[in-house]
Formats: sequence, structure tokens, C-alpha cells
Amino acid sequence: MTKVLVADETPWSLAQTAQETGALLIDSPWIQSVDASTWMDRLTSKLLKPLADPQNLQLQRNIYGGIHMFFARPATRQLDVEHAKELDDEFFQSRPIGYFASRIESLLRDRPKGSAPSFGTHGEEFASRCGVESPSDVLGVSEEDWELQVAVDAFSVRHHAAESLVRLYHALTIGAESEAAARSTWCAVVEGPSKTVDLVKQARLFMDSREGVEDFWRLVFPEKISQHPEMAEEANQSLNVMADWVRHAMSLLVRDDININAANNKIKHGLAVRPKAKTLATITTIPPNADGSVPLSALSDENSFNVLEGITAEYLSRPQTPGRRQGLEMTVLNLRPVTLLTEAWLIATVHAAMFHIAAAKHFADRDVTIQPYPALPLDTTPERVVGGAAIGVRYPVTTPPDGGLVDRVEGIAFPNHFLSTKFFSEEPQKGVIVDG
Repeated sequence: MTKVLVADETPWSLAQTAQETGALLIDSPWIQSVDASTWMDRLTSKLLKPLADPQNLQLQRNIYGGIHMFFARPATRQLDVEHAKELDDEFFQSRPIGYFASRIESLLRDRPKGSAPSFGTHGEEFASRCGVESPSDVLGVSEEDWELQVAVDAFSVRHHAAESLVRLYHALTIGAESEAAARSTWCAVVEGPSKTVDLVKQARLFMDSREGVEDFWRLVFPEKISQHPEMAEEANQSLNVMADWVRHAMSLLVRDDININAANNKIKHGLAVRPKAKTLATITTIPPNADGSVPLSALSDENSFNVLEGITAEYLSRPQTPGRRQGLEMTVLNLRPVTLLTEAWLIATVHAAMFHIAAAKHFADRDVTIQPYPALPLDTTPERVVGGAAIGVRYPVTTPPDGGLVDRVEGIAFPNHFLSTKFFSEEPQKGVIVDG
């Protein structure tokens, strides 16, 4: 909570005011390069009047050559009502749907083929700082580089949207009960469980409880919806779809038969993944002939299905199994950008509805612009978007440290189940695809 901005050599009157009000003076000479008007835009009616006029602040800078900042000294171990209100005033004037929409839009744009990409002012400044004429002179991005980046980022934005939704849901329900001193949604989001497994466990228990089922509509619909019985059928349909997306988001964070959350962590921490642009792994019911040939018809839709296809991401992890440390495991995920981005958008849409309702309640009876209420999904359920195609495969790379047999055998993950492939032949067979 900023109280005032003053100049380098603070006038005695302001220093006295700081002492009387318990404010803290911080010397920040690096702020000198910041335009004073930018800081004045942040001032509120609670700031000290001597500097309420931008001209006064500019005058202080001209005379003293620097800027100081006053911050209120914390006096309590928990948020008081005033500070909680100020925090949520800021939080609920943000527009998270804008972030997700912009990020998704950037990944859906086509990259011009056969022509040099165009760069705006940021690109020109980047090139200048790198000492080249164009960013392309140093970046050298190929078509495959771009395709892989889009796929990996599509996966990341889906996971980001999923965690954002679950953390907001947790903050608005369970988080609301855990703060006794003052209610702040922003604080509740930040102080939610650090481990996603704990986060989802608590959120799931509440969502499946009687209170969670009965009150879910209040999180995503305005109260006035109850005054329009003619909208009941459409509202119920949309409500069920939104609840499905919340559950889908939870599943993405904690599914462990194939560790999707580990993939997100490997991408964030060290980019420890191996994306590939052209992968094809097919299971067929027709074995190779005696001479090793495999007829092309064996790969038809009637006789086979693709387990891995197109862009994939491989990553190593060590699964967490209660009671026993596991060996290294390799996972290969299908990265289907359009599917991933559709999931991300619909998850973000539910987040937007929840965020809007919470913001409207916070700013009740106050004329404040908030994020608009989104267009809601009616029949675009997770099942319809994801379909039934394989998500990926896993297989052990090493045995557990104790040297015993592996607990997690190789297999194929589908949206709603996992298929063990341990019954397949231990000896690989080679074959050559031929016409026929």
C-alpha cells in the first residue's frame, strides 16, 4: 500500500508526517529514470496532499534529483479489513481472460511460409540491442522449430489455465473459510496449498460435498439468474458443462497413471523434454508375414489405431508411489495443438465466469469496470473436445533403487482409462511396409 512518493532529500515537513503516520521511507535512486506521471497514475485519494499534483512531484524531482517511496509499516500478523479490501480492489480489476485469449490467439496464428517474418518496434529494438539488422539474423527459426514451440506452448497454456481455475475455485470456497481476520481472494489464491495433489484433494472433496453441489451455481452465475425460470434449461446445461471443465482441470493436475503434471514441470524447469515433429506408432492386429513384410492394409482404420501420431513430447520422471521409491520412467505424450488450445480456452472461460462473479460481488454498489462475463459453453464438454484418442504412453527405464521388479508397467493412456501392454511379446518384431 503506497502512501506517497517524494524526492531525494525529503522536506522536513514530509519527514515529520512520515514519522507521525508510521510510514516507512525507502531510498530508491534507480527510480529516477521512471516518468513521474507514471507513478502519479498510481496515487489515490489516501496519499499525502502535498504531492497530489503531478507538478509538485516533478518539482521535487527537479530540485532533489531522485524519488523516495513511503510504505505503511505492517502492524498486524494478519490482513486487516482495509488492506484486504485494497488488495482485492487491485486483483479484481485485472483481466485474466485477456491474458489467456491473447496467448491462445498468438499460438493459432499462421506463420508465413516462404517469406521472412515481420517484426514490429519490439523486434527492431531487439535487433538493435543484438547488433544485427533483423531478429532473424540471430534467431534462425525453422518451420519445425515453430511447430514444436506452438505445440509445447499449447500444452503449457492448457496446464496454466487448469491450475488457475482450480486455485481460484479453492480460494473462493475453502480459502474463504481459512481466513479469520479479513477476507481477501487474492491472498487466498496465493496461500492455497503449494502441492497440487493437496490442492486438488481439498477442492474435489468440497465440490462433491452437498454444499459444493448446491452452491456451485453461485460461483459462476449472477444471483439474478434465479429470477428467470425461462432460462432454467439452458442455465442447467451450461452449469453442468462448467462443472465438468472444473473436474477436467483437476484431473489434468493430478492424473498419475500417466503423469501429465510432470510434463508441465519438466517444461518449466530446465525444458527437460524432447519434442518431436513427426512421430508415428501404430498398433495393428495383423502381424508381419514370414518374410518380415507388413501389408499396407494392416495399417487401415479397420485393423489398427495410432497410439502416437504427429507432434509428441518425451520426458523422464520418477513417479511418486506410496511406500516405495520408483525407477526412472519415460512418458511420450501426443501434443495436438488445436485440442490443447480448445481445452485451454474452455477452462479459461469457466475461470472468467468465476472471476467476474467474484469481482461483481466485491465491487457491489461501486461503479468499477471489471472483466466482462464470458459467453458460456453449452455442449462443448471435455469428452467432445478431447475425444477418445490415446493421450500417450509410458514405460520404465530403470528398476526401482531397491532392485526389485517395477510397480508401474508399460501401457497406453486414454482420456478415461489406462491400458497395460505388458501382455505383448517381450521380443520386438521387425517388419517392412509393402503394398497389399
